[in-house]
Amino acid sequence: QEKAEECKKKGNVAFQSKNYLQAITQYTLGLSYVPNNHLLYSNRSYCYYLVSQSPPKTASNEDVKTHKFKYLLLAWRDIKFAIGLENKFWKLYFRAGQILNELEAPNQSTKYLLVSVDLLQRSDKNADTSPIYIELQNKSLPLLNQNLLQFFKNSSNEIHRWTEEEQRSKKDAKTLSLIKNQSLVREDDERKRMYRR
Repeated sequence: QEKAEECKKKGNVAFQSKNYLQAITQYTLGLSYVPNNHLLYSNRSYCYYLVSQSPPKTASNEDVKTHKFKYLLLAWRDIKFAIGLENKFWKLYFRAGQILNELEAPNQSTKYLLVSVDLLQRSDKNADTSPIYIELQNKSLPLLNQNLLQFFKNSSNEIHRWTEEEQRSKKDAKTLSLIKNQSLVREDDERKRMYRR
């Protein structure tokens, strides 16, 4: 426990210096001593998230995408572990929402962000006026608005696709009906000719 705490402190110092990879190393070492520490998972997750936002300057566009996706997945893995260990801490859900937003999963991101706001309100009767709550709202609302816009855009595209399919279906049904009517007319004409004979 003491060794884990020492690693956490060293990791925090590295984090404050924006040496995120060194911080990750220290948090990882700390987890080797206490594998069920949600704070170490959360801290390491946030470092992975920050590393994902800072690709090497000489990287190509493709390498930038690969770099970002790799570290976001690591961040997502760790934050899931953290939430599994402590599911009442609002900050974990907020960070999960951030990561999912970057992974272009707006619906899931929105769910986690809403849970984070709800948990903070439940944990503090005066949450509405607390600086932490106000900061969370300021950070969450732009992401929520962005996600909702994406949701409506996806819904609009889905409705448009469904409408087109409906129109095609109606057109096909009309064509089939026309063919059937023409066939019935031909059969009727044929019967009339047979009676005339």
